[in-house]
Amino acid sequence: MDQHRKIVTTQIIEDVVNKSLSDKIQIRDLINAMQSSGFGVAMVIFAFAIIIPTPPPIPSLFAIPLLFFSFQMMIGYNAPKLPNLLPKLDLKDRY
Repeated sequence: MDQHRKIVTTQIIEDVVNKSLSDKIQIRDLINAMQSSGFGVAMVIFAFAIIIPTPPPIPSLFAIPLLFFSFQMMIGYNAPKLPNLLPKLDLKDRY
């Protein structure tokens, strides 16, 4: 049997939510916890946003972050890097 256990992204997100002491989670905490799997999650989210039929300028706006993350992967980053403003944003963990 394979000795290396794959960690599922949903499990990582659940761990971050469960370890949070408040009802808000910073995006920086999610990115740090996901490390290299954060690239896949970010790219899937923005790729789905491009596939959804919308008026012409909207898919182009979603393509910019997709290109940004692709470039980061190409130059060898281990995890996605976000502009300084975005990692400080909070997300509510329960509604």
